[in-house]
Amino acid sequence: MPGARYFLTCSTLRPQTRLTDTACAKPVVNTLIRLERDGDMIMLCSTIMPDHIHILCVISGRLSISRLIAKMKTLTQNALTPYNIHWQANFFEHRLRPDDPTNPYAMYIFLNPYRNGLIERQSVWPWWLRGENVDFDFLAHLETGGYPPSEWLSRDPEDLGLSPTILGKD
Repeated sequence: MPGARYFLTCSTLRPQTRLTDTACAKPVVNTLIRLERDGDMIMLCSTIMPDHIHILCVISGRLSISRLIAKMKTLTQNALTPYNIHWQANFFEHRLRPDDPTNPYAMYIFLNPYRNGLIERQSVWPWWLRGENVDFDFLAHLETGGYPPSEWLSRDPEDLGLSPTILGKD
């Protein structure tokens, strides 16, 4: 459906946890940029985690959501295979309703590495990406340096209005 907004999660076959190594994360970043450049999607934001990636995007309608994810996986596979990283065949998708705000999803994606203890609170996660000309309300409330206030880290996703069924498994 052209213009539909999706929250997506693509996981690697477990127990691989090297997706955030620079040699692996860079091709994923470049692929997300390419998918946008090719007109397949508009990336609102994403973050790369050690064994999965979250993407919040708007699809153009050129490709179905399944074809979009297949293209992303295909374009990254050659770069990931030398590190023995392979994508799971399936993926999680949640299509946002037209009246659903994107801010809670983006905040969840932004906080994911902090909440999982992958980075100190007063650091910036290098694999958080935000689309050009995309702004989210919560960004105005980040502390100087671009990191989250400490009270955000104890917030449950349900506090953001996001149920576990909407988010899938992390």
